[in-house]
Amino acid sequence: MTNSPYAGYDSGQSTTNNSFLLSLIHTFSQRLTSQSKIVFNRLNLLQPLGSNPVGPTLYMNAFSAPKIEGNLIGMPGYSPFTPGNAIPFGGPQNFVQAYQDLSSVHGRHTFRFGGNYTYIRDNRSFGAFEEAVESLSTTNFSTSMENFLNGVLGQFQSAIDPQGKFPCGAAGVVPSCTVTLPVSPPVFARSNRYHEFGTYFEDSWKATNRLTFNLGLRWDYFGVQHNKDPNLDSNYYDAQGGNIFTNIRDGSVATVPNSPIHGLWKKDWNNFGPRVGVAYDLFGNGKTALRGGWGISYERNFGNVTFNVIQNPPAYAVISILPSDVGGTIPITTDNAGPLGGSTGSKALPKVSLRNVDSGIATAYAHLWSAVLERQVTPNFMMAIEYNGSKGVDLYSIENPNRPGAGNVYLSDACTAVSAVSPNNGQTFTIPAYPCFNSVKFDDGSASGFVVAKNQLTRLQNFQYSNINRRGDNGFSHYNSVAVRVQVTNLSNTGLSLHSSYTYAHAIDNISSTFSESNNNANLGLLDPFNPKIDKGNSDFDQRHRFVLSGTWNVPFARDMSDAGKAFLDGWTVAPIITIRGGFPFTLFDCTNAFTTCMRAVQTSTHAKTGSAKPDPNGAANTFDYFNFSSGFDSSYINPIAGISDFGPFPKNMLTRGYFYGPGAYTIDLGVYKTTKINERLSLQLRGEFFNLLNHSNMWLTLSDNDLSSTTTVHAQKGVPPVNADERRNVQLALKLIF
Repeated sequence: MTNSPYAGYDSGQSTTNNSFLLSLIHTFSQRLTSQSKIVFNRLNLLQPLGSNPVGPTLYMNAFSAPKIEGNLIGMPGYSPFTPGNAIPFGGPQNFVQAYQDLSSVHGRHTFRFGGNYTYIRDNRSFGAFEEAVESLSTTNFSTSMENFLNGVLGQFQSAIDPQGKFPCGAAGVVPSCTVTLPVSPPVFARSNRYHEFGTYFEDSWKATNRLTFNLGLRWDYFGVQHNKDPNLDSNYYDAQGGNIFTNIRDGSVATVPNSPIHGLWKKDWNNFGPRVGVAYDLFGNGKTALRGGWGISYERNFGNVTFNVIQNPPAYAVISILPSDVGGTIPITTDNAGPLGGSTGSKALPKVSLRNVDSGIATAYAHLWSAVLERQVTPNFMMAIEYNGSKGVDLYSIENPNRPGAGNVYLSDACTAVSAVSPNNGQTFTIPAYPCFNSVKFDDGSASGFVVAKNQLTRLQNFQYSNINRRGDNGFSHYNSVAVRVQVTNLSNTGLSLHSSYTYAHAIDNISSTFSESNNNANLGLLDPFNPKIDKGNSDFDQRHRFVLSGTWNVPFARDMSDAGKAFLDGWTVAPIITIRGGFPFTLFDCTNAFTTCMRAVQTSTHAKTGSAKPDPNGAANTFDYFNFSSGFDSSYINPIAGISDFGPFPKNMLTRGYFYGPGAYTIDLGVYKTTKINERLSLQLRGEFFNLLNHSNMWLTLSDNDLSSTTTVHAQKGVPPVNADERRNVQLALKLIF
């Protein structure tokens, strides 16, 4: 579902789900029980286009919509604030699942074992780049404004039917890489299938009356995505035998039947997850318990992460070109086919971008561990302290190893000196071979000077393909938390129950979501695809402090009344929830010398990690200056070979991800319920629920200005979180029949 300020570009959403469950439980004896289940789910989510036809959408940059004085900048077109958020989308998904579980008791041991099988038929349409994405810049806002005034683009992307062809390679333009005009859109629908199964064994051993052990092992296989027509499945496969850089250069796109592994990626059979747990009654009176455990769990690939291989040739092609790819400028156009627009003749298929799943991708998994000490102080008063931790391994990541300049930096593609003659004085000026991307202004006696510029950046795959958006397993994470819980039930027989908890936690990772789609990212995925550890930092969702107090008060004053008084005054319940939390981290980028990828800011003096809100000096409504970064940074870094800041080795004082923290927040919600008993079996409950009871507006960072090349001030707004529309008080009334 997308919202647009322009008529005809709003799009809705409909959902129709159907479920069926058949369960059979059979007791063979007091010691042996069986449970069999068959589940069928049909999920049908549809997100169609609005009333306007398909056409390109112009964006300020390729990743997110910037703001001016707190207002998002959006142009006419579908999804004006989210580049690449493609519609139409949806279609029926069928899930068939079968389970068989057995439970057997032998003395102090309870054994559980079983297995499951899952079949998924995913019939989906996904209009990826059906509406051309015209980006004024791939980096900073100032370049976007300059290109907007000049009527040119920083990048053009659009989906076409390549007519079974691949882009032209080193051999140049030949018939096998030309398409007949007019080009048409590709088929956006696929019918993918998955076969998955798993099995497990578990032993719960009551070693003594006070000590119980739990030992288990689970194994899972997650099937490789495959289309009912294998010729529609294609992927990019690295070559073998060289280093990582030459393997990418010598790799190729192939359909699954013609691929070296005959699948989109290799099957992973090694998903074994052991689990250990222990529970101990410390004093033998059932009031103090110590529990702990450790285990490994696996997570399948999912959704658009792998479905997006639909975008690869020869059945589908996403034209993705920069001005350097065409040796000039790319004009802003209303033709959805861009450079392949036209009604007659033929044209060479230009470079296209790829959606690549690493053919050797592993199944992501995590180590999970915990320890809890719980004490029942009195019959209605309980306290607990608990520790939880996790370590994510081989987590799904995204990166582009085929950036402009990668060929020069990693494979030593040569650059040459460039000379030019000034029209003002006839003098020849020369810039050296390196860096490969360079622009120098010479004094030729004219008022504006004479500029000699060059762009000799090359890619690892330098002829046929532009971006290779690779889905890999380079992600990792660490999480640790300590929580204290206190629970009081029916305090002094007043009907009041309270539950409070305080959690101190720290989440660290190198990529917080596979698509890195939050506003806290200036790039697509990892900064350096070949050095994932450089992105280690605070997670986008890291929250150091969180306190929650909730309660229910069953108002007792009318319990002994009768007749009308009891009917009106009895049965009331008040249920408040108070949440107080610390701020979320954010990353400060510097796109000053970026070509397609922005490095993080380089700090030359220490800055406070938290800011404070000050009204915007220009008087903009609901806009606050939260951080000022006008000094203490160095924006001069460039890679000496490439001449841009997209490549390392980055300065040691480059900031880590999530270095700074935004403001904290609190919310107060309240539920008020009146339950009226109709008879012994029926009750009617009137529910009033007040979300953000005090109509309080928290402070939120806009995160559209965390780039030093565009601004030195990071702004905040009250009551405008990045996900929800606003924080205004919401009141919900409902009737509930209880029987």
